[in-house]
Amino acid sequence: MIADLDALELEKDQRVAWATLALLLVPTLWFTRTDLAVAEHSAELLNGRFFVRLTFLAVLVLGMVQVRRARDRAQYARVILVVGVVTAACISLLNVLRPAGSTLPLRTPLMWLLAYYAGLVNRPRLQLIPPLFVSANLILLRLFWVDSGASGTIDGDILVIVVMNAIGALLVWYRHEAQVRGNAAWNAERLSRASLEQTLSELKQLRGVIPICAHCKEVRTDVGDWQQLEAYVRAHTEAEFSHAICPRCIVTHFPEHADMVAGR
Repeated sequence: MIADLDALELEKDQRVAWATLALLLVPTLWFTRTDLAVAEHSAELLNGRFFVRLTFLAVLVLGMVQVRRARDRAQYARVILVVGVVTAACISLLNVLRPAGSTLPLRTPLMWLLAYYAGLVNRPRLQLIPPLFVSANLILLRLFWVDSGASGTIDGDILVIVVMNAIGALLVWYRHEAQVRGNAAWNAERLSRASLEQTLSELKQLRGVIPICAHCKEVRTDVGDWQQLEAYVRAHTEAEFSHAICPRCIVTHFPEHADMVAGR
């Protein structure tokens, strides 16, 4: 049952991750226009941004394929981690490949922070690596790469990034705790079912009206045959017989041993 539950959880995470990567293809393609606008006066920057952008798109497409092909949790975790780290590096490089002193928009990084925490589900420690990596790079860029006119927004941008990561970390922790509690509940139910089945097996007994001969004590079966009582009980329960002779039958059938019974 636990294995079935893990398989269902993996299938659910795969569907969510695949859908998340598919949705992120749209803005990644759309923001190609930003590459043209930001680096229109520098062929070197433009070529660099296009190379990173193509890498970005390739990772998304390959990630979608590999996520669907993952056969177990370990393989899925590796795929999500690689996709997360590479995309985080691409986001950081796209922000670096801008004219010196230019402003740095938060729309793409914040969108990806949401995706890392909500859509690309992984083991808790692994899931935190990509968003923290890209967040650290964003904070450093905000401190050293913005123009003087935008310096008043630096503290606000850093606060937004920190709060987003705090909310994301809480989401990851809560999801992990809920999964642990769910697995514990399923495991407890499995053990309870096994114990119940064992108890029912041990308590197996005959029920209803049993037709039995008043003289020979044979029992009539469902098909109309007559069966020895011991054989009938043995076939319908878990009981076994050990034969002995009661004192009254000894007196009746073995009178020569009656004195021994009386002396006992």
